[in-house]
Amino acid sequence: MNTSVLDNPDLLPIVARYIPLWVAPNFRTMLSGPVFSPKPLINCIKVCRLWQQIMTPILWEMYNYEAMLRCNIPPEVIEAQSHHFRFVHIAGPDPIPQLLKARRVRRLVLSKSENLETFLDLIINNGDSLTTLEWHLPDSGDTALKKEAIQYALEKLTKLESLSLTHWSHCSVGQIARIAKNNPGLKKLSFTFSKNLAQTPGTHPPLNVTELNLDGQWEDNPGFVQLLQLCPKLESIKFWATSTIPAAAVSKNLREYCPKLTSIRSLNSIMPTTIGGSPDEDDVVEIVRAATGLVHFEFPMDDLTSDITKALLDLHAETLETMRLYLDGGDPLSLTNINVILTECSNLAILAVENEQDEWSPEDAENLLADPWNCPKLKFLQVTGFNVIGEDYEELDDYAFDVEEDEYSSDEDKEAYYDTFPGMSKEARAARKAMLKADKATLEVSFQGFTADLEKRGWTLRSSHPTEEYKCLKPAIEHIMDRVFTMSEMEEVLLGHDLFFVRKNVKPF
Repeated sequence: MNTSVLDNPDLLPIVARYIPLWVAPNFRTMLSGPVFSPKPLINCIKVCRLWQQIMTPILWEMYNYEAMLRCNIPPEVIEAQSHHFRFVHIAGPDPIPQLLKARRVRRLVLSKSENLETFLDLIINNGDSLTTLEWHLPDSGDTALKKEAIQYALEKLTKLESLSLTHWSHCSVGQIARIAKNNPGLKKLSFTFSKNLAQTPGTHPPLNVTELNLDGQWEDNPGFVQLLQLCPKLESIKFWATSTIPAAAVSKNLREYCPKLTSIRSLNSIMPTTIGGSPDEDDVVEIVRAATGLVHFEFPMDDLTSDITKALLDLHAETLETMRLYLDGGDPLSLTNINVILTECSNLAILAVENEQDEWSPEDAENLLADPWNCPKLKFLQVTGFNVIGEDYEELDDYAFDVEEDEYSSDEDKEAYYDTFPGMSKEARAARKAMLKADKATLEVSFQGFTADLEKRGWTLRSSHPTEEYKCLKPAIEHIMDRVFTMSEMEEVLLGHDLFFVRKNVKPF
């Protein structure tokens, strides 16, 4: 007798997971997070006892407090099914005692809630199953007694692979070491809005952490520098990079204690001026020298100086694959050094340089072409920061000459209009207007020819108002794209703020 696939207990769980249960919110509903849509799976559960036994655990595998609250599920039902929970996300102020039966939760996300006692019990009850914990600690936990209870609960965990703590204050490196000692599988460790992380004297067991996120100010967390000494397997680090970073100490500890480090990224990216300013040149050089053979480097600085470039090339030229630089200065030498990187870093796949100051002149763009590029694996190139307005007033000319004299509301307005171009007769203004129109027509013809050539070569321009930037950056744009056309791996190029070139049939980054 043949058995149907739908009666096979090994295949039914696979089939059940194709039934929509969590769906993306409709933007019209203004809801955040996934929407719980259990009806299709519930209908399947009603088919027979076998389907009920196999699909009920799948129905309750994920518990999202906000999403299920909107479904008006009775608390007693949630409590009865809580033993099925494997992924729990709670963000709300209400007490939730019905979760206490959950014993095999693997991922737990806690935020926006003051239910400290409930959460402590939940963490302790799942100490031998939790692999991921993301906890936004409540304000009510900021007392000595409750901090001790929090530490006790965290030390009860034994299977953690990823731990993220937000607003965990007045703790120490020694406390972190004790948590990590009980969780040898802990690979990712993250602190957000951390304050007063203190150093702990003495020796501590090493952590097996490979990814470390330090989202807090260095001056508020002296233990950050010591923590680096406990991470011999560290491969990736993210931290705030501002003018107050203790670069020499950070670089020394990373270099001496983290030999496997391949990725340094900043968390503040283009925001350094709003939170204390960019690191100075010497500090950037120190961080660049924190490792040998970086694969990923993402960092803010004022300008890409020759000393920074030399440090990057001396230690990482053969290994760099991704580089994102956030500049806050206007030195055109940065563009020359971008060319040097494109010439020397043959394994680069992504190079993005964002300059918020927009102080480079269009003529400086030619610095990008000083030497031939040698980066055959490059897929994405971004260089922004050009001043495409300039000091001339051709745009003002174009506007002013399109206004007829009799449209001015007063003699004062008319006089101001004439003062815009003092000494020009009516005939001279008419000649200038004709010249501007001719230049505009010539530019349009040139731009259309450029875009047509892009299409022929398999590229397209995705920009809303590209003509003005094209006018200012031409011919550098054309010369750069001529090089791009010869690069088989290249997929996207962003030059200026509105010239976004994409190879056809490529999904944008």
